[in-house]
Amino acid sequence: MPDFEFRQIERPARGFSCVFEGHSELRSFRPGSIETEPRVASDGRTSLLFCPFNSAETFVPSRPSACRIAHVEREIVRRLAPPAWLERQTSRGIWMIYISEEESAALVTHDLAFEAAQAALVAATSPQGRVFPAILGRAREVSNTFSIKAGSSDDLTGVKIGSFWSGNPARGLPRHNSTIVLLDQQTGRLGAVIEAGKVNAYRTAAADAVAADLLARRNAKVLTIFGAGNQASFEVTALARIRPIETVLVVARPSPRRDAFVNRIGELGLAAHAVSVEEAVRAADIVVTATPSREPLFDAAWVKPGTHVVSMGSDAAGKHELPSDLLSKASLFCDLLSQSVQIGEFQHLRDAIDAGLLAVTPIGDVIEKRAPGRRFEDEITVFDSSGISLQDLYMAGALIRAKLRR
Repeated sequence: MPDFEFRQIERPARGFSCVFEGHSELRSFRPGSIETEPRVASDGRTSLLFCPFNSAETFVPSRPSACRIAHVEREIVRRLAPPAWLERQTSRGIWMIYISEEESAALVTHDLAFEAAQAALVAATSPQGRVFPAILGRAREVSNTFSIKAGSSDDLTGVKIGSFWSGNPARGLPRHNSTIVLLDQQTGRLGAVIEAGKVNAYRTAAADAVAADLLARRNAKVLTIFGAGNQASFEVTALARIRPIETVLVVARPSPRRDAFVNRIGELGLAAHAVSVEEAVRAADIVVTATPSREPLFDAAWVKPGTHVVSMGSDAAGKHELPSDLLSKASLFCDLLSQSVQIGEFQHLRDAIDAGLLAVTPIGDVIEKRAPGRRFEDEITVFDSSGISLQDLYMAGALIRAKLRR
């Protein structure tokens, strides 16, 4: 793309608009939800900040070299180099946003993820949020699996494709990967592609932290985590941000990976120990299960009053991490009930839930104060974190805003 002349004009009342003037075309470009300010670099060049995935029209100038761009705010004219993030072009010449795995990993933070997850969980309980049934599939090798989670809100529409390729470590690659695809709200065309492998770990842990901030006791100091895989360290870090965690008890099979995980937690300044299942559960103020288990991991009798329990690993039919007799005496919460009873931990309670024998509260209702969270100190709370598409879409929006700010 060549340089453009850049002109700022009067700001409209809502959002902002760009006007592209070519020799044979004049069209307006109206991003919807993201407002940004132009940034002037030290060399005097101004970065053009706009959001093509939310445009009312997409403009492809007939003669780019003769194109003038009018932007918002006061009158200024500068020469403009094309923004670095407009680095991918579709086959039909329409620009989209692309964020690589390396860039998304550099942009994401626990603060960003927490705010995005909170907004997504609220959206899941509102008329503006729509989550569609997850699709689970397998590749040629039965150990290689993937999922597709789709959703939409008033501002965002798209899908997250998550994959687990068992042989990737031998190739020097992580087993887990995620890609978020956003569609233009007006046209349905491809608007953004974000590689989000590391982001997905932040996103999942953030939802659990949002729930724990409402459900775990304020003085929770002992965290027990089942599993020592990729997700486990993100869970520990996210929860230690919102509760005064001092000790982390790890339940996992003896292995170099488990020992390395315990050492990493120790480097965070927390006391970390690999212990037996019973010892870990009896001592815990918070229990997180991050496993692919298909049978309960512990005895309900070991859970002391006041404990908060998170099932994170149950995200497909047949997975089962928590004992059913624990759920019958606990207060139950979830990210989205319709998904929780399909592929989450509460799939094993569906008949009782459908019959009205057990009540489950969406955590979005607690955030919005439409329902209570923890009611008393001795209450046992359980959060089923099945992972919803709106979390991915809101993470994508937050990453794009972070990119624009840079």
